[in-house]
Amino acid sequence: MSKNFSRYTMRANMLRKILIRIDYDGVTDINEWIKLFKLNKNLSSCFQKYTKGVQNQATLSLSNMEEIAEDRSIPLNTFQSEPLHRFSDAVFIDENGIQREDKIVMDVTSLFLTFSIDCVNYKNMDVYINFLNNYITAFLENDKYIVIQRIGVRKFGGDFFKSLKDFSETFENTVFATPDVANFGGELIDREYIDRILKNDESVKVNFARRCRVRKMNDGNTGYQALLDIDGYVDDWVIKINNYKFPDDFERVVKTQINDYLFELYKLSVTEQYLKNNGEEIQN
Repeated sequence: MSKNFSRYTMRANMLRKILIRIDYDGVTDINEWIKLFKLNKNLSSCFQKYTKGVQNQATLSLSNMEEIAEDRSIPLNTFQSEPLHRFSDAVFIDENGIQREDKIVMDVTSLFLTFSIDCVNYKNMDVYINFLNNYITAFLENDKYIVIQRIGVRKFGGDFFKSLKDFSETFENTVFATPDVANFGGELIDREYIDRILKNDESVKVNFARRCRVRKMNDGNTGYQALLDIDGYVDDWVIKINNYKFPDDFERVVKTQINDYLFELYKLSVTEQYLKNNGEEIQN
């Protein structure tokens, strides 16, 4: 199967939750940067609401917060009490002059930025990547001592099915492959896989998780929920061996190295018929 589809030819995508995270070090005073950001109308005009809180309100799971705190050798309780600046009620106009309907929340701290996207009508991420490229450019130009340590794009979502047989209409069998539990006198209630991948050219790392679990459906009947969670990132090691320089390489790394690779993994996960039902095949 060629699965000759582009992320620009898809009309729908089950991975409707997207989280872009940028980790950095060397910030002198994040509050001073926020003041400058608010004065930069080209950037701050994309958001209509601002609140200030603490990091335990960030759009991250606790496990991720623990991971970041451990990596930075910061006690978790100290990490959670650090200032968090939240921007929401976003207004983004895409390249066609159309305002996006997606729900956007951007959290900024002294250690990381998260850009959370809840997709309403699926389209590409280019308008958001362009914004973040401009943001990071201004951020780094303001303080030459800031160092980008990690950039990641995480996409997750899924669908419900009445039976396990229905999976084969959407997912390739190998994605959720496992021995038939019925042969062991059991019934599937939860199945989970996590693959950790380093691309052959060492340009990006990926955590590729799949989960299938029993859930009550809207009609009250028991069904199966299938979830894909694909997290692509470049860390200190990948950045160093590829000699990535920021902000110059930011857009290329996010759009080409990470996002394009995540789409290829997504295409491998779903059937060609599913792609045809939700997009247009590229004509050679």
